[in-house]
Amino acid sequence: MPKKSKHSYIDSREREPHIARSFVWIVIIVLVFSGVLTLAYKMKHSVNPLEYEGKVVDKWAGYTHSQEGSFPYFRLLLETDGGQRLTVAIDRKNFERAKIGMRIKKTRQGIELAYVMPIYGVLGASSTSVLCATSVASVSRW
Repeated sequence: MPKKSKHSYIDSREREPHIARSFVWIVIIVLVFSGVLTLAYKMKHSVNPLEYEGKVVDKWAGYTHSQEGSFPYFRLLLETDGGQRLTVAIDRKNFERAKIGMRIKKTRQGIELAYVMPIYGVLGASSTSVLCATSVASVSRW
């Protein structure tokens, strides 16, 4: 039977802090990586949410530049019924159709745009709204 070294106990105690430090670094790297992935996911869906609804407050277009060329982008600033402001990406066709003050709703079926017209003095109400000129466009992948 082989003899144990006098220093085997000391060697194992010296390795424990090294293993603990390695474990801490692995945990830190995993947390940072998952945080970056979460941030990237939220940023993608903050400009291109799957569904939204609100009133068009502002709209703008611009160009992104890369080595492959310049490409246009179109954005709408919406105000939801709760008062929250939301910037969304939209295709050219719906960008041209959308006017400031219109209601817009995106679902899996498509994009609905509607004018909101105030009506005064109907049934004693000082102002209410009626939706008219609703149209649905198919959802395109941009």
